[in-house]
Formats: sequence, structure tokens, C-alpha cells
Amino acid sequence: MKTAEIMKHIDKLERELAQLPNGSMTVKKIKDREYYYHRVSENGKRRESYVDFDKVEELRTQIEKRKVLEKVTE
Repeated sequence: MKTAEIMKHIDKLERELAQLPNGSMTVKKIKDREYYYHRVSENGKRRESYVDFDKVEELRTQIEKRKVLEKVTE
């Protein structure tokens, strides 16, 4: 692979990473019901936001994809 092709590939991966959410998914069980949250650390503080059940799988897939891409770019 030529250097230009490698740089183009790296640029593509970085753009894709920028569009994917970071953080992780957590599940809290309250009164026999599961609630899903998107957990992100910002400025040394942890922030969680509720995720609607119909969006859980999409968000989980995006987070997993980001983690894979981050390993590739290391």
C-alpha cells in the first residue's frame, strides 16, 4: 500500500470515529424492569442519559463499532 492510500484510509477511519458515540451502555434494574443508559465521562465526571428501548440495539452496535475502530487506529 502506498503512503497516500494509507493516509486516505486513516482519514476515513477518523471521520467515522468522530460520528460514532463514545462511552458505554449500562443497565439498571428497578422493580423487575430494565432501564438502559448511555454512560459517558466528560471532564472527569460521569454522565448518564436514558436510552429509549427501541434505540438500545442501535446505540450498542455503534459503541461496539467505535471500540473496534479505536483498536485499529492505535
